[in-house]
Amino acid sequence: MVAGASAYLVAGRVWSQAASLLMMLVAVRVLEPAEFGAYALVGTTVLMVQLAAEGGWYEYAARGSKNEQPPPELFWCTLGAGLFGWLIVMLCALVVYLFFQAPKYAGAMAILSTAPLFGTVYGLQFGMHTRNQTLFRIPSVLIPAELIGLIVGVAGLLSGMGVTALAIQKAVVGGILTVGVVSWGGWIAPVAFSVSRAKSVLKYVFNFSASRIIALTRSGANDYFLAATLGVADVGIFRAGGRLVSAVGEAINEPVRMAAWAVLPRAQSSDGDDGFNVALSQTIIAVFAASAPAFVGLALLSEELVSLLLGERWLAAAPVLALLSFTRVLALLTTIITPVLGVKGFAHKAPFVTAATSVIQLCVLFAFGWRGVVWAAAAHLAGAFIGMVYNYRVMIQISKMPLGGLLSPLAKVAGSCGVMAVVVLLAGTAATNWPAAASIAVQIVAGVFSYCMAVFILRVDPMYTYAVNIFRKFSFST
Repeated sequence: MVAGASAYLVAGRVWSQAASLLMMLVAVRVLEPAEFGAYALVGTTVLMVQLAAEGGWYEYAARGSKNEQPPPELFWCTLGAGLFGWLIVMLCALVVYLFFQAPKYAGAMAILSTAPLFGTVYGLQFGMHTRNQTLFRIPSVLIPAELIGLIVGVAGLLSGMGVTALAIQKAVVGGILTVGVVSWGGWIAPVAFSVSRAKSVLKYVFNFSASRIIALTRSGANDYFLAATLGVADVGIFRAGGRLVSAVGEAINEPVRMAAWAVLPRAQSSDGDDGFNVALSQTIIAVFAASAPAFVGLALLSEELVSLLLGERWLAAAPVLALLSFTRVLALLTTIITPVLGVKGFAHKAPFVTAATSVIQLCVLFAFGWRGVVWAAAAHLAGAFIGMVYNYRVMIQISKMPLGGLLSPLAKVAGSCGVMAVVVLLAGTAATNWPAAASIAVQIVAGVFSYCMAVFILRVDPMYTYAVNIFRKFSFST
């Protein structure tokens, strides 16, 4: 049931990222790199406030038992955090208007001020659906919301509204998503408030909120640092390459996070530490087996994809895309470590783990990022490698999971990705004189086929077992 819901969630997130990617592709054809970079700085600022406001409301709601109602203070604290986030962004918009004399970007920020309010509300409802095992409702609302937002945003861009159209698209999606998840089986708490219960909620939520603030400070520092040292046009180049990676990464991360919160607590409660370690090991292997080939393929096709999707004037984003794709592979563990800390009772350590990895990556960035966007992307890759080693060490110490059970399957995943890379490069060489779209399509098909064959031949579990079971069901049904 969890696997089916997770697949549906992946489909919803894939569509969501596809819609966002389409918006970006239209935007880069209409906006100049400097405009795109300046809007990226606005978006980063809003996102920092939004994720800080979202805190750990989702995690608190998701951790409970099915059909068990959380304290009403959770709902009212969530709503209060969203309203406070809206106020902060509105004040930031006023600063942009008065001190930077940029009414266009101040207006966009004012429209985006709805993001913290909407984000906190639908994030809490997502947590309740995870708790009640009704995850299928999330993509059922997300898909039409993204479709309507895409239509509105593209129409605005083509009519000359510029960055204002991008902000309106975000607000439309957030509003529809909030109304949808609240009206369809959403949780609205009764009017009740206890200071002691509110303190208990806030104590738990604070750890995740602090982790998000630290992580977003790292992301914001990257954009602000590049803007200060290289200029907003280079921020636009870096963010364009990064956005293509995020289109894949964010489609994967959210379903993985929700699935981990659904699977790991039940494994711990029903089977104890041994069951938890088995579930954690399978989750890690499945995440790498499903995600790593997508990012490796993205890196291999980086130049062709940038040329086809963004245009020749954005080719400087191609090496950024390649390096950030490999960075995402190394950062896959960060998606899983938060549920591990929460389930094992170490939620209070989440901010320290996030702070340690953030400091590592920022130190590398500040040392080399000023040289150019490619150096900045390489700094992210180096920092992600060091952060991966640190995160893995923390995870092993907390879960007591034996290392040996992971090395062989992950080595098989790496080998399968290596086989795929060779096949993709050969297919690209054979299709050199083909139209760009046809060449990319052939390389993708060849890569998917070769990777699946390698996984099957090497018997990479749990992917291999899952495929065999599907094949057997199909065989018996026919």
